[in-house]
Amino acid sequence: YDDFFEHGCQSLRAVGLRTFIKKNMNVHLPLSSLISYPTARKLGGLIDSEKMDSLWKCLVPIRPKGNKMPLYLIHGAGLNVLLYQSLGNQLDFGRPIYALQAKGLDGKDAVSTTIEEMANDYIKEIKANQPQGPYAILGFSLGGFIAYEMGRQFIRQGDDISFLGVIDTITTFANENLPTSKKWIQRLRAMFGKPLFFLYALFREPWQGKIDFVKQKYKNIR
Repeated sequence: YDDFFEHGCQSLRAVGLRTFIKKNMNVHLPLSSLISYPTARKLGGLIDSEKMDSLWKCLVPIRPKGNKMPLYLIHGAGLNVLLYQSLGNQLDFGRPIYALQAKGLDGKDAVSTTIEEMANDYIKEIKANQPQGPYAILGFSLGGFIAYEMGRQFIRQGDDISFLGVIDTITTFANENLPTSKKWIQRLRAMFGKPLFFLYALFREPWQGKIDFVKQKYKNIR
């Protein structure tokens, strides 16, 4: 009955669990299945059910209930959406939350190889779930580029975008016309800027916030 994530399950442990299940039970699960089935009891029920094929669809319901505009979260460079599990708990509980994982993770369907193809795949999935806009989309890392392209395609199709957000999407490397020295300066800013910002934000937290942060990090690496 215990929730995997409440006991510090993170991406590496999730991969280990999936590998263990595949090796010992010959069952191939997507990492996203742990979002909807986060306990041993629920996961066991899933393995014994006929829902396995549907788990490999791009659209992953994180919290499908709610009466507000749904928010669609686009995967990062890892192509899976496990990182969004905790984010859903921090957002308005009246807002449905969905995530989009890459097509072809099951090894059966062809993998889309361009951002334009990925954007087109995910728009089809979103419209099957929500035929009419306006739409709200958010991308992390690589997902920021995909979300931006999705916004372009939505607009070309005559659809409204209410919100388009990006998290940790670095665009400075895209300018190939910069001198080498400026490119290196930008790389150093990207490399050290985020850790320094986190240290600054942590310094400004009250003591209880600092303690809670350290406890959470320790829990994640145990």
